[in-house]
Amino acid sequence: MRELFRTNVYQLAVNLFTSFGYFANENDNLLALRSAVLALKPGGVFVLDFFNPEKVKIGEMKSLDKKVDGIDFKISKKVEQGFIVKDIRFSANGADHHFIETVQLIPQQKFIQYFEKTGLHILHTFGNYALQPYDPQTSDRLIFITQKGN
Repeated sequence: MRELFRTNVYQLAVNLFTSFGYFANENDNLLALRSAVLALKPGGVFVLDFFNPEKVKIGEMKSLDKKVDGIDFKISKKVEQGFIVKDIRFSANGADHHFIETVQLIPQQKFIQYFEKTGLHILHTFGNYALQPYDPQTSDRLIFITQKGN
């Protein structure tokens, strides 16, 4: 994501299902976004779909026990130092496994700053996949439709 793939080639680039904010360093977020912008043709569209960080902050982080293909997963989530920390534990093939996934809680205003720094103009902001308006308290998603300048 952080490395340029092609320059001025695509009309559309998408980053869906919270595939952003996994880096510990904020500059890495900007590098990933800049790569996407540079890959777009002038006037190209970039769509970024992220969870609603405001709803996550006010919502209760929960633990979940889940069975998939006969394997019992124990998953817990918490908010810690500006990140959602997801702890995943399970046993399979006689071995115990433990993974931790972290993703930044990036507020709407921070995304706006990222877009300004990378030359993207916001066309629309939506709060769900039905393209309803974004509401920080109730929306499940924070979806930006942006456009690269000419």
